[in-house]
Amino acid sequence: MSQYIKEQWQLAAQSVRHSSSGKVMEAYYNCMDQMCCCSKKQLNSIHISAIVNGTAKAWVAAETRHSGLAGEQQAEQNLRDFIARMLQRLEPLLPAVGARAAASLLWSSAKLGLNPNALVPGMTDSLAREFMADIDAATGQELASVLVACAKLQLSPCQGGLFKAVLNRLATADLSEFKPQNVANALHSLARLPAAAPSVEVLDALCKRFSALLNSRQTCELPDAQNIANTLWALSKLKHAPSDELAMSMVGRMVALCQGRARAGQGRARAAAGPTSHQQCSACMC
Repeated sequence: MSQYIKEQWQLAAQSVRHSSSGKVMEAYYNCMDQMCCCSKKQLNSIHISAIVNGTAKAWVAAETRHSGLAGEQQAEQNLRDFIARMLQRLEPLLPAVGARAAASLLWSSAKLGLNPNALVPGMTDSLAREFMADIDAATGQELASVLVACAKLQLSPCQGGLFKAVLNRLATADLSEFKPQNVANALHSLARLPAAAPSVEVLDALCKRFSALLNSRQTCELPDAQNIANTLWALSKLKHAPSDELAMSMVGRMVALCQGRARAGQGRARAAAGPTSHQQCSACMC
């Protein structure tokens, strides 16, 4: 079933390139509704999470190619109604929702600009409670995704209880698995959530991890320009001064990125200009 769900949202995301986005999304909703009705006994929280996540990706693809979609009242209402139906199906399955599914559902809802509480009363807090119950199993991406969702929708689930749980986890957990985007997104979201009020210990822990990533010998672990820009903005907003080592590392990385782009630009310019006179002579053996 999971593979079928993936195939359907990918098909929807591809189809909006050539067809009416509204009709494509309606066909996708009908397909998912029919599958849920025919597979009630097999349907679980992972499947519903995958459907909502896939819907977010297909919707974003439709918006990208047809900028007016999000402004169409009927399209937006159809989306709200569909996500509401999915969350209603989720209600009896909530006890089985773990950190991964809860984080995905909160992030996907935020990506769609929908507060779960507005669709199914109490759903945001329910998802937050399930996430907190399984928070020890949460990855860096999942912790960051929850904060991103709260920041985007300006939520404070469980009367701030979710923030306390996530911040406690960040202060005490091993952050060595956190990727650059996880750290940058966590800091950026905390800066947009005044109610979160992260402690110095939490900010220091995230900064320490970002510093380690900046000095990594693994190219895939190095932060990109967006990660660094978001981190700098967040630290400024949070009034948390980075250590001299972190500040110098960020500057050094930005310089390296700028130099790399400049060299790439020069290479493209030379390629567009064609071979030099020396190369031409060498080619014809003058």
